[in-house]
Amino acid sequence: MSEQKSLDDMNYAELQAHIEEAKAKALKRRNSDLKEAFVAVETELKKRGFKISDITAYVNAKSAARASDDTGSGDKPPTAPTASGKTIPPKYRNPTDPAETWTGRGRQAKWLAAKLAAGEKLESFLIRPAVPSNTEGDVVAEQPPLEPASR
Repeated sequence: MSEQKSLDDMNYAELQAHIEEAKAKALKRRNSDLKEAFVAVETELKKRGFKISDITAYVNAKSAARASDDTGSGDKPPTAPTASGKTIPPKYRNPTDPAETWTGRGRQAKWLAAKLAAGEKLESFLIRPAVPSNTEGDVVAEQPPLEPASR
């Protein structure tokens, strides 16, 4: 059986190798834990009659409603500056990490390129306009626009 050195006894190269080995093991563990969690969530959703896409749509609607909130709470989505100095709102959002967005201009975001390479459709990442909700946060049907008053 090989004797393991303490970290204090390792030289720089050995420490770097140890770090890389630990990173690889951590990534492998993260992926297996994530897969396990995903299966558990998916199983629970199926028991309740839902699919992952139902949850994604719900979260996107809630996120869009929060982003369009005009209360000045600071929950507005970040915008990207243009060459003229104007800022434009993002057009696409990563459903797994809502903080990651892309305006649809310039170089495509890495997260989006990876999702597209995995076979997902660009349209599925579009940020939809806000969906009205009641005070409990439930999505409600959109009301038809009012007709202008005739004179």
